[in-house]
Amino acid sequence: MKQTPESRDKYYRKHYGLSLAEVDALFTTNGNVCEICGRPPGSHRLSIDHSHKIARSKIVITKALLGWEAAATVNGLTSVFPGATRKITRAAARLWLLRRSVRGPLCHRCNRAIQLLGDSAQSARAAAIYLDKRHSPVIL
Repeated sequence: MKQTPESRDKYYRKHYGLSLAEVDALFTTNGNVCEICGRPPGSHRLSIDHSHKIARSKIVITKALLGWEAAATVNGLTSVFPGATRKITRAAARLWLLRRSVRGPLCHRCNRAIQLLGDSAQSARAAAIYLDKRHSPVIL
């Protein structure tokens, strides 16, 4: 079933904190190709690669003088979000985390490969070294 623009917008806002227009701009800026392999999308749309670790970072909510404050830290940068209610304050911090978690557009295959490598640059480098060393099959 084909998704409507409205349903895609709702999905992107919920999962990445981005509007459909922002996602389209992200893809267009990158030439509508995968950032790893450089291929255009095939049967699947380009995926939005994101860091699950950042998206799920801890949010600390405390009572403030005039309401509530939420604090979230990503890569040593802490941001504080004031709000009238706990719910509003937490939502602002969550949106900030979701937007910071976005890395870029990837094709389905490359996005899956990164996931299988545990989102680890070290594992990806080790796999590349392995492939470079073993460029031809070993015959037993």
